[in-house]
Amino acid sequence: MKTDAERMALIRQRTAQLQRQARARQMLLIDAGCMAACLALVVCLGLAMPGWAGTSVALHVSPTGTAGMLSERGADGYILVGVLSFLLGSCVTILLYRLRRSSEKKHTRDDDEL
Repeated sequence: MKTDAERMALIRQRTAQLQRQARARQMLLIDAGCMAACLALVVCLGLAMPGWAGTSVALHVSPTGTAGMLSERGADGYILVGVLSFLLGSCVTILLYRLRRSSEKKHTRDDDEL
């Protein structure tokens, strides 16, 4: 039979564990939402970019190659999409790093409990 102090310690331990799990779920949802928003923003800007440039990029291909497209009026849109794509890649890298770190913490915590 366990004493009242032992039961209280187990209750506190379980409460702390549930709070950690809830916090981890919340952070995962926030991270996934931010990643989805960045991806949607990049895709929408990529689709709207030819309209902003005033010409369709698919119909106006320069014979000199890709660098010829940037000399047209649409260079601003390409630069914007490039910067946002870089930010999206950075966010994905940070997300994966955080997921790996939390996974390692969980494994070390599980090993300590055994």
